[in-house]
Amino acid sequence: MITPRDALLFAALAGLLAACGPNTEFTLPNDFVALADEDIEWRDYDWKAVNTDGAVVVLRERDNDEEGSVDFWAKALARELVDGQGYELLDTTEVKTRNMTGRQLHFQVDQAGTPFRYNVAVFVIDDTIVTIETAASSESWEAQQAALNAIVESADYD
Repeated sequence: MITPRDALLFAALAGLLAACGPNTEFTLPNDFVALADEDIEWRDYDWKAVNTDGAVVVLRERDNDEEGSVDFWAKALARELVDGQGYELLDTTEVKTRNMTGRQLHFQVDQAGTPFRYNVAVFVIDDTIVTIETAASSESWEAQQAALNAIVESADYD
């Protein structure tokens, strides 16, 4: 049974899926390419970059109509991913970019029998929630981690 608190939390999380335009820019290593806008237009994210080894970076910017803090959104996302989608939360750390400070949640999950590492960095800038998601297979995570961290740290919100 869904409690009123759960309903409010799920409604707030749905706010993360309401689109607004991207204001965040990144510096990409040479082995990553950003997908063209027309390739992501129908998706629920605002920007995506990939490399040939299967590593992915996704940006989402959403209105923070509920005025939740970084801690609120980090806890809400962790709860949804762990309780709702079966991810394993490995750690939560502070993360800093060129001009944002937030929380980064570190997860592991199996997708179709393949283990993946998945991180999501959460920031609140004024009335906007910014999430930067990075993912790669667990097998390639060691080789990809430095580049993925550098991309997140290069984020510049304007």
